[in-house]
Amino acid sequence: MPLLVRRLSSFQLLEALPLLAALLLDSTQRLFVAHGSEIDVFVATLGQLLVEVLPLVVCHFLVSHYVGWQALFWFVLGFVIYPLLSLMLQSQYDHYAAWALFDGQSWSFLCLAAISWQLNKHLHHQHSNKKWQWLSRLLSLNSVVAVMLLVWATGMAGVFVYTPDPMVNQPLQPIIDFGLIAEHFALFLEYLSQFLCLAALLAALYLNIRYLLIRQFLAKHGLVAFVLGALCHILVLTPLFCQLALYLPLNVTALTLIPSGDHNIFHPINYQISFLLLAICVPLILAFERQQQDKAMADIARQQIRTELQLLQQQINPHFLFNTLNNLYALSLNKSDDAPELLRQLADLLHYTVYKGQQSLVPLDAEIAYLKNYLALQQLRSHHKNRLHCDWPTGAENWQIPPLLLIIPIENMYKHAAERMQQECEMLINLAIVGQTLRLTCRNSLAPNSVSNQQGIGLENLQRRLTLLFPGRHLLSIEKVGEQWHTHMELVLSPC
Repeated sequence: MPLLVRRLSSFQLLEALPLLAALLLDSTQRLFVAHGSEIDVFVATLGQLLVEVLPLVVCHFLVSHYVGWQALFWFVLGFVIYPLLSLMLQSQYDHYAAWALFDGQSWSFLCLAAISWQLNKHLHHQHSNKKWQWLSRLLSLNSVVAVMLLVWATGMAGVFVYTPDPMVNQPLQPIIDFGLIAEHFALFLEYLSQFLCLAALLAALYLNIRYLLIRQFLAKHGLVAFVLGALCHILVLTPLFCQLALYLPLNVTALTLIPSGDHNIFHPINYQISFLLLAICVPLILAFERQQQDKAMADIARQQIRTELQLLQQQINPHFLFNTLNNLYALSLNKSDDAPELLRQLADLLHYTVYKGQQSLVPLDAEIAYLKNYLALQQLRSHHKNRLHCDWPTGAENWQIPPLLLIIPIENMYKHAAERMQQECEMLINLAIVGQTLRLTCRNSLAPNSVSNQQGIGLENLQRRLTLLFPGRHLLSIEKVGEQWHTHMELVLSPC
């Protein structure tokens, strides 16, 4: 429950952002079509849409919380079944149809927003997966800018088709009529080709800002070089690109496509718009470059952690190993029936640590089997003086986890408590799966008036690994409660 609360509080508003943007777009478009301008009409329309799509929004949050077939169930329920039921009610009941606003357009906006958001989240978690790298490149900043310019050119062409002689009949109504586009498709293509030329000029400005001004001048030569380069960018490219835009057939004597609206390529407003584009693009590009740099640094840190982990995996605790071998030797001399089984457990323990520990993810049931082998050998070492109680989850074979995460709190119990106590030590290990969250609780008794805090380097490394592997999706608490030490860990599992 604590991890779920933290997750909801951290990204609840962010999860609602794509649907809110879709509803705002839908409400604004309805206002344009109705030729309205009253703010109360806009607010009423948005409010009614929010009420009508509330079940869909709830399903969107549930899709974000679950994975696999459960996420698919909630998506189908919210984005397929509920819209179909709403449209069926509108077709059968006239009163409901007269009131309802939710329609095919609303559904398409919301569905596209939700799918795009979920895809973006999946790519964020799979950025190191080679199978998804091509899609990550497809959704790079350059690709997003290209798509936005293409959408802008297509939308402007549609708006121009809606208005007869659009360069004369200004201002234009921002309405796109797909029926008119189909009827006058040749005219639409003519407009589209010219707006694509304008989009290409804007793309050239963006590329010059990103790769010359920012990456060359600013990154390599400093602020002065960037300011001088930006000045040349405005003074040289503004009249040049305005002149290129004037060659398009859409320009007429009374009105042109350049910002000034006339044929003067040196008009001050042209430079002002050029400066505005520069002022908008630079922060956005710098923010994206910083995000990419942070991601690269996180990858480096993650690789460093992986390297450190691999080194640790090669260093089996010699004290634990020699003590276990001596106990096995003693059992063998006494011809104990437990010796073969304990020897197998030690072999499985070493095999898992050396081989499975090198993988990024392992089945949860394999990790649990490793813990059971470790506990059996520890109980042998301590001559069963510890009272150990374990609860293991069901369905562990359906989930994956980074290896050797759960062993650290358990090792900590033996190292700082069980091995230091002369009397019997009470130990409890509870491992449970709740939804997609794995919860590990470890409790052990301490010697009276003990000052040990059990917060060694192992738990510090565990916290570091959790931060890198599960950013914002984990919980680790370590505290002394009375004469017991409690360690509680929660993390989000990956489905098999």
